[in-house]
Amino acid sequence: MTMPPSAPPTGGLESARDLQARFIASETPKSLLIGLASAWLLAAGMWGGQPDGPAAVRCFGWAGVISLLLLRGCRIAARVRVAEAGQIEHLSRRLRFNAALLACLWGASAFLMLPGSDLEHQMLLVAAIALITMGGAVGRAVHDQQVAWFVMITSGLFAAGLLSRPGRFQLFIGLGYLLFGTVVALFTRAQVNTLQRERDLALQLERARIDAEAARSAAERASAAKTRFLAAASHDLRQPMHAIGLLVGLLKERANAPMEVEALAHKAQQSVHLMEDLFGSLLDISKLDAGAVQPDRTAVSLHALLAQIDQTWSPQAAAKGLRLRVRMCRGAVHSDAMLLGRIAHNLVANAVAYTRRGGVLVACRPRQGGWELQVWDSGPGIASEHQAAVFDEFMRLAAPGEGRQGLGLGLSIVQRSAQVLGHAVRLASRPGRGSCFAVHMAAARTAPLAVPGPVPDAWLSALKGAFVAVVDDDATSREATAALFMAQGCLVVSEAGAAGLLDELERHLRAPDLLLTDWRLGARDTGQALLLALRARYDLPIPALLVTADTGLEPAAAGAAPGVVVLRKPVSARRLLVAAHELLAGPSGWSRTAAPAEAAAPPAAELPAAAWRPSWP
Repeated sequence: MTMPPSAPPTGGLESARDLQARFIASETPKSLLIGLASAWLLAAGMWGGQPDGPAAVRCFGWAGVISLLLLRGCRIAARVRVAEAGQIEHLSRRLRFNAALLACLWGASAFLMLPGSDLEHQMLLVAAIALITMGGAVGRAVHDQQVAWFVMITSGLFAAGLLSRPGRFQLFIGLGYLLFGTVVALFTRAQVNTLQRERDLALQLERARIDAEAARSAAERASAAKTRFLAAASHDLRQPMHAIGLLVGLLKERANAPMEVEALAHKAQQSVHLMEDLFGSLLDISKLDAGAVQPDRTAVSLHALLAQIDQTWSPQAAAKGLRLRVRMCRGAVHSDAMLLGRIAHNLVANAVAYTRRGGVLVACRPRQGGWELQVWDSGPGIASEHQAAVFDEFMRLAAPGEGRQGLGLGLSIVQRSAQVLGHAVRLASRPGRGSCFAVHMAAARTAPLAVPGPVPDAWLSALKGAFVAVVDDDATSREATAALFMAQGCLVVSEAGAAGLLDELERHLRAPDLLLTDWRLGARDTGQALLLALRARYDLPIPALLVTADTGLEPAAAGAAPGVVVLRKPVSARRLLVAAHELLAGPSGWSRTAAPAEAAAPPAAELPAAAWRPSWP
């Protein structure tokens, strides 16, 4: 006997008890027909052995009550088959109670029909009840409680009725029926165990099928999203590359017109900055998705964050004819200063980009025992059906009469960064009225630490006279880097590999003040290995800038070493020079770098500008 699978009306997997109840309910119509036929045939047969009035009342009255209980059970079973999951247990209890009443009536037949009957009819009754006991046990074998109660009640009552009759034959038959009931109980118990194992295996297979289907659907959605992501990234990368190609061609033709060359060079630089921002944002997303960003949670000053937003974005908002209002507050939150800064600046950048008239309001308000950073704008607003999609990569919603704004990655970075930090992001917006993006953060329990400000351009004069070793197996990158540092007054040696650099340093008879190297140098060498070799050779803690396009964990681990800074390509000229100054001015970086006498130190409460760009620094 096997239990067929039944699909629940509410979808999903049901409990084992619910499945048992549904199966028994599905078998009830067959049990009704068999029970009605058995009851009335047995009643007619037993009445034939004692055709008097009282016997007819006992036999046919007994069959009538059994018929009513069978019909009642069939009605309950019909409700079980269509019931919701929460109703099945109650209906199942009613079905079990009805089965117990039926067992009582089948067992009570010995008390009702044996008196006055001859031996032939007594044996007919014993055989009939034995078959009914076996049939009922097998039919209820999927439910261990029902089968136990049915066999115990039916066998116990019927054996009691036999033993209550005088005579050795009745005593022998009664004891034999007890033995029969015990054998039936043991047999059905073994069948119950087999069916339970089969049921558990079926449930496991069904769960595995559902999990596999869910995993397949998730993989298909992820694959489709990645395809859209790569297509959009490819499209947006082609645009600045195409512009650079055209501008370079124009530069060649206008070589004799200095004013035009300067304007074209400025436009080419803008395209380069666009590509840098796009590459940086793509790297942000890949690092966040790969779990490579580990937040350094400390007490972060909201006043310092809001002051930096005001300083950075007020000029850009004013250039668009917008008013940026920043409401200062003195609170502090438990967060990562770098990640929180990116979240805030991306939100403000998005608000400024999409607002044509009116203004942008940035405020921090106490909410639910913490603080909520809110960025309000008077932009076009976002329809409710699009609000979830604005956090997708390359999603840019154009207002009527406008083209698409930005790269479409800022809000995606906001959402991923907030997930890393455990901050909740919410969006409220009405088309034509504007939007509000809010980030909820836990309040800090300690006071925030002061952070030194940005490095002034005057500090870069410390690079003058430094001996810089540049190593890169790509000739174009190597020559451009060498020319950049020579323009700052550095003495530069540049080589394609480690062996060439070591020979060149032998001719200069000195160790370099700074090593600037690519991470990968050919098929086997790395910049880290070259740095270790130079430090061992000169017994000096030579600082190093490792530039790489590798997004793996190995370069990041190398950057944790003292006197080593890892920069991800593409790297702007200013970032490269500032990082070089950081290493040359002191091994501990900007936060512990003393400014030259002629440069005024920035206020200690400000945050470094590089830390608060809309994308990764």
